[in-house]
Amino acid sequence: MPKSLVLASFSLWMTACAMEPSALREPPRLTVTSPERATVRGQAGAITVTGQVAANQAGDRVAQVTVNGVAAQLAADGAFTAQVQLAPGATFLHTVARDVAGGEATDTRTVHAGQLRSGDQLIDHGLAVALSDDALATVASAASTMMKTMDFAPMLAPMNPMVSKGAEEGEDCLWGKVYVDDLQVDDARLALVPKAGGLTFEAELTNLEVPARTRYEVLCANGATTVRMSASKVLVKGTMRVTPRASGQGFDVAIVSPQVSVTGFSLDASGLPGDILTLLRLDAAIGAIAAAAAERFMGPLMNQALGSLAGPKRVMVAGQQVTFEVAADSVDFDVAGAKVGLDSRMFLAGHNAQYVYTPNDPLVLEAGTGFALALSDDAANQLLASVTAAGMLSVTLPAPGGTFDSVKLTATLPPMISADSQSGKLRLLAGDLRMAFLAPGGAEVAHVALHISAEVAAVPSLSGVALQVDKPEVFADVLDNVSGYSDEDKEIMIKLVVDHQVKLMSLLLGNVPLPAVAGVRMTDTRVSAGAGFVKVTGALQ
Repeated sequence: MPKSLVLASFSLWMTACAMEPSALREPPRLTVTSPERATVRGQAGAITVTGQVAANQAGDRVAQVTVNGVAAQLAADGAFTAQVQLAPGATFLHTVARDVAGGEATDTRTVHAGQLRSGDQLIDHGLAVALSDDALATVASAASTMMKTMDFAPMLAPMNPMVSKGAEEGEDCLWGKVYVDDLQVDDARLALVPKAGGLTFEAELTNLEVPARTRYEVLCANGATTVRMSASKVLVKGTMRVTPRASGQGFDVAIVSPQVSVTGFSLDASGLPGDILTLLRLDAAIGAIAAAAAERFMGPLMNQALGSLAGPKRVMVAGQQVTFEVAADSVDFDVAGAKVGLDSRMFLAGHNAQYVYTPNDPLVLEAGTGFALALSDDAANQLLASVTAAGMLSVTLPAPGGTFDSVKLTATLPPMISADSQSGKLRLLAGDLRMAFLAPGGAEVAHVALHISAEVAAVPSLSGVALQVDKPEVFADVLDNVSGYSDEDKEIMIKLVVDHQVKLMSLLLGNVPLPAVAGVRMTDTRVSAGAGFVKVTGALQ
């Protein structure tokens, strides 16, 4: 006979086989014969559920059988058939048999429907990012603050010599080269304004100081000395082009045909011959150096702002190495802002398991006056399939007292995330988790099929936004029940297992590297779902 109870951290619906007759009337006898538990189908659509019902020992006639609210055809001998529709992804099939006396028996089982795909491939547009013009302005404001304290020395070192004159065909008798050691500014003001095809870029640098070294040759005599270039103000303007790299590992950022103006230039170059001064034209070189430094500075910042994580990122979760690969696929600019498409792959090292792919509607991602990002449910499901194949969800947990020694959990299906455009919610379904209750000595004395359903929310985190599994709803079917073991002990063990699974899946999803921008905080985050995507929108501060 079924019963309903609420535990501290989740709601539990449990179909039990042993209840005191004086407490509740015996339920009908219900057996679902098809589909089998943990069924995986190649496509969504209609599925037929069959089974058999019989009256309880008191003879109360079975009045109705439903599957997910659909009335089944019930034959005189108790056989029943119902046809229900499977959406792409994971579906819980809830079968309910009710008798004329109000008795009720239930059965829950999970079916996955959709095309199986290999886990070793990138998912097209697994992640998408949109930034409004206001958000880009916030990024520029944060960059202005960062630039004043930036250590440019390691950033500029690979670009040296940053000035080279007369040595195009080799170092002859008149040439000069400038090696920039650092670049410092008292103040910086950066601006990013989106337009068709790119960004209008402007950098105003106040009290610019450029310490440098020179090597030169004049009248076939070698020399070297230090110099220091200064300017009270340097203004760099141009169009910033952002294009995906051929490797997919990030974006190339370039300031096209920069226009540079320099005010208040001064030079400390004692010992530098006049012919070399004339050759190097350091009054013009300081502007080119400033433009190159601004371009080099903006490259990593724009990559982060647009969501690219150059190269694989690896994190340890519950002692296992999880790898995240993101490849830049597309970037488009218009006057409203920027939209970026990123291919993704998420997996546990050494476990490229197949996952159920679900088709997605065309993604419409609008940033409004802030930012928006979208994570494909397929990206999360690829990770969850890999984790399941690695055995992370199949565990044995000791019992905290009671009549059982421990419980052994086996994940017969990977959990799946589905984004529902009708409800606007993202939901995690972990179905047909098989629990075996172990007595002292290790014998399996009872078995339960466990099903967990929970919404997935987006919450602020230190890195920007993180996914979080909310309060779960749990369905538990007791498959067999040996006398002498209380339902209360089973409920304690079920709660233990659910808490463990939710905590582990929260760790996994919470470590998905969603975009974040250094120096910028995401606020007012809201989560919704489209067909196949979870969307997060908000503002940047």
